[in-house]
Amino acid sequence: MVGFQKIWQSPASTSSNVFRKILAMSTQIHHRFNFSAFRWLAMMTSICIFAGCGSNADPLNLPPRLQPVTGTITIDGKPLSGIVVTFVPIAEGGSMTLGETGKDGQYRLSYVGMPGCAPGEYRVMLSYKTLGDGKSISLDTQSSLIISTEAAKAAERMPEKYVSQATTLKATVPAGGGVIDFNLTGPLR
Repeated sequence: MVGFQKIWQSPASTSSNVFRKILAMSTQIHHRFNFSAFRWLAMMTSICIFAGCGSNADPLNLPPRLQPVTGTITIDGKPLSGIVVTFVPIAEGGSMTLGETGKDGQYRLSYVGMPGCAPGEYRVMLSYKTLGDGKSISLDTQSSLIISTEAAKAAERMPEKYVSQATTLKATVPAGGGVIDFNLTGPLR
């Protein structure tokens, strides 16, 4: 399986190059294990059928190539802790990533628990939910499958233009990752 992962992750992995590489690997398997011509043909037909099925997404469901992405979020020049940061891919094939600001306003993105974000164009959504006492609701609480009483009572304080899918914030994650800061203007709601 490692051989197939290397094929799909190589930079020159056009569909014709991948097909040629799979054909070469299957021929090596045919000679090494001495498959009959019928078995070899059945295996090649199966590979071709399954390689053509599905969407344009990664056929092996490999995780995206993640690059480290960090940054600072300030509102009217002041860092704010407890902001949930969501990078939503604009183009098909991207991966949604999440982060949360600490006391210094810095965030670090992660994808399904793995640090980093795939390169590409993103809409950036921000959420800052607080209770009546000003305590912010964490990313873990907001993304929980079971909504706690605490989270249900929390009020969204981030301006609407940053909260919804129609957010005005956009970001480009370069191939090597990087630092993406957001200097926002308030006021908070």
